Amino acid sequence: MLKNLFFQIIWRVILVLITAVLSGWMLGTARYAAAIILFIPTVIMVVRLIFYLNRQNRQLAYFFSAIKNDDFSLIIDEKVKGKSFRELSQSINDLNRRVKKMRIQSQTNEHFYSSLINHSSTGLISIDEDGQISEINQAAKLLLSTFQVFSIDSFQHLPKVCETLINITPDVPVVLPLMIDGELHQLRFNSTIIQSQEKKIKLVSIENIKNELNQKELDTWVKLIRVLTHEIMNAVTPISSLSASLSERFKIKSREVSANACSAEFLDEAVSVLNDINETGEGLLKFVDSYRQLTRLPKPEYKQFTLAHFIKRVKLMAEQYPGAENITFTSEVKPDSLTIVADQELLTRVLLNICINAIQAIGDNKRSGSIAIKASQNSQGRVLIQVADNGCGISSELDDKVFIPFFTTKDGGSGIGLSLCRHIMNLHKGDISYSSRLNEGTVFYLSF
Repeated sequence: MLKNLFFQIIWRVILVLITAVLSGWMLGTARYAAAIILFIPTVIMVVRLIFYLNRQNRQLAYFFSAIKNDDFSLIIDEKVKGKSFRELSQSINDLNRRVKKMRIQSQTNEHFYSSLINHSSTGLISIDEDGQISEINQAAKLLLSTFQVFSIDSFQHLPKVCETLINITPDVPVVLPLMIDGELHQLRFNSTIIQSQEKKIKLVSIENIKNELNQKELDTWVKLIRVLTHEIMNAVTPISSLSASLSERFKIKSREVSANACSAEFLDEAVSVLNDINETGEGLLKFVDSYRQLTRLPKPEYKQFTLAHFIKRVKLMAEQYPGAENITFTSEVKPDSLTIVADQELLTRVLLNICINAIQAIGDNKRSGSIAIKASQNSQGRVLIQVADNGCGISSELDDKVFIPFFTTKDGGSGIGLSLCRHIMNLHKGDISYSSRLNEGTVFYLSF
């Protein structure tokens, strides 16, 4: 079509040039009548050329104007004179149909994704660099009890929400307790950045995790109460039994025995029973003291320090623990200059506790072992510390009990070590987890 259009223009231009040159030559040779006769068709051809070009331009202008205004009803008449005009009309109509089909498909996709977003139970908000909200689904409006939303300023009645939407860091969740319509919500905000053409769009997701948190809290209390009940009953039952037995020894036929009637052997037995009661009471006091340790941790004093020196110091301390004589300790920090901001004393307690557990696990396995402490930084910039041992491992049946306060599988263990570790990591806004294979070993992971 374009090739034909090109030739149509070229031969018209050539004819105009030929007649114009002939007219000029005849005027130069004083043949005025002939010159006038040739000049008339020249003018006519120029006018026809202009009309031809304008007609093409008008069709294109109509087409682009219709596309600009999303008007796909434009149909160019294809039954026109001239092959180039017919081809142009056909091409415009074909392109119009294609654009119309693409537009319908785009609208269908837009409607589908809009419906998908609005039916999501997770609140979603998209915010541009100017703080304008381009999209917000129904779930987000209900969670924030705000229905007329245009920008972040629309949440000025919820200042904490405004601050969170402005300052939230991508892929770093924020849990915000919020009182809305007289009800306390626990909203978890998370965000990611999407590059859209030349703009950056912040996509924020919002979830109400109140029920989830309540259920976890309830489960934790149930487990804790179960362990507390077990420990207290273990301590109180012997005291009750021993005191009842002692009381019975001071009675003969339901009558109290006078002090003068007590033999030396009888008094020795009474002293022995009282000693047993005392030991049981001391065990109960020790248990209560363990509980106080768990609930009265000092507030962390954050300082920046180098992990290489810190881990070396912890390794030396662990090597002095009874049972560590046949264990090989290794440490590795990459890079050597890696630093962390934390409470050094509290973090020492965490690592030492894990190392002591590892020493005991290797001892339980009755073999020489190894404990490796490694520190590194992941791609998100988080500091990771690993403590790996080749001890007896932890049964998968204990996965949901390991971090429960006062739960222990060791004789004479207090059961607060790992609970204390998790509490300290929570104070540092970090995380503690582990992986283990029975009779192969355990790896504990600390992330900051």
